[in-house]
Amino acid sequence: MCDILIKNAYVVTMDPAGRVIQDGAIAIEGNRILDVGPSKEISASYNAREEIDTHDMIALPGFINAHTHIAMCVISRIGRELKDRLYRVYWPMERAWIPEDCYKASLMGAAEALLFGTTCIVDHYFFMEEIAKATIELGIRGFLGHTIMTEDGPWVGRAEFEEGVNFVKRWKGKHPLVIPCLAPHAPDTVSPGWLMELKEIANEQNVKIHMHLSQSMREVRKVKGPWGRGARSPVDLLHRLKVLGPDLIAAHCIYIDEYDLKLLSQTGTNVVYCPSTYALGGTYASADKMMKSGIRVLIGTDARPADMIGELRAAAMTQRQLTGDPSAMSSKDLLRMATIEAAKALGLEDKLGSIERGKLADLILVSMKKPHMNPRFDPCANIVYNALGSDVDTAIVDGKVVVRQGSLTRCDMGSVVKLGREAAEALTQRAIEIDSNLRQLIEGSHPP
Repeated sequence: MCDILIKNAYVVTMDPAGRVIQDGAIAIEGNRILDVGPSKEISASYNAREEIDTHDMIALPGFINAHTHIAMCVISRIGRELKDRLYRVYWPMERAWIPEDCYKASLMGAAEALLFGTTCIVDHYFFMEEIAKATIELGIRGFLGHTIMTEDGPWVGRAEFEEGVNFVKRWKGKHPLVIPCLAPHAPDTVSPGWLMELKEIANEQNVKIHMHLSQSMREVRKVKGPWGRGARSPVDLLHRLKVLGPDLIAAHCIYIDEYDLKLLSQTGTNVVYCPSTYALGGTYASADKMMKSGIRVLIGTDARPADMIGELRAAAMTQRQLTGDPSAMSSKDLLRMATIEAAKALGLEDKLGSIERGKLADLILVSMKKPHMNPRFDPCANIVYNALGSDVDTAIVDGKVVVRQGSLTRCDMGSVVKLGREAAEALTQRAIEIDSNLRQLIEGSHPP
């Protein structure tokens, strides 16, 4: 007996053998994958409380979006044409957050992620307590860290440091959908002393560190000055502070040189590539070069849309344009980056990232019924090059169906969108009251 039987699917397992089962089935009991194999064999072995016939669908592990800020869904489209939007738009607006609005915004951001096939977000933001509540309510898994900044940001100081540490202590082992981590913002906004302190706490608590690294020239310039204590780059600073390593998830790494590349590779540091964000800024990280240097590279959307399928395609296109190599980042490589490689980076490869017996039942079903998904040759290539985020039909997290036939099962879509709009309106009004210069940006008039 099992709870859910998915049958007649094109199963892309992402297991060590890279198995693809053309007419496959998956048996789920509780929150675990009980069995996976040919439909005829699995269907004969298990009676199910619920059967899902997935003819014309691809089953694969749910995407792990390795760098997100889901609450920013209500502000991330403001100032998109500004190169320095982080400093001119986001930080000034983020000073106006209140917990209630962050919760509402996070519901909409989590809903967007689920509907696009993400079953686990790696999120880095303020008011993380509210974001954790929203992820649980929607049923998405969250690898979550409260943003910590020493200075030069919207929410700074020792109180944020303590909240980041206490978030880890409060949530560690508290809920199956929440995995806490420490989240210092970046080498230019968190002092070297704090970074060393946070690394010690991460070791004591046995948690990962998730932070931005080499994301802007402003960061590079600051670290090369007195702030960086003689470091030649942000990567070099983290190396000197002993923060680099397999327990670090480093988002971006755009402005790096050969020396930095060598440090990242030698230390086993995980890097997150967010191509759509870089395309807006006109500068790409050398993700293919990183991979060929032995660095584990993951995929993140950073901002909106939270469409991992679109992000996979953007990753392939940008790296092929950058390298001139049409073989850079194969479809199988990209899917691994968004599933099992991400799980390895999070230290969760025994639980997530592939469809295998005993692993947590976090998986998605992608429809192949529409013309753009046919004919069917290579399911991995089909997903990366042809699929749309809207082709995600079903999402299962921790053994529970949270998206069915393209709709949320735990809440009403209209209600979630309404709450998101309310949060956006309230936040923008407060932000304008704090800084009147934001009015033009929010209303779409971008001054030079």
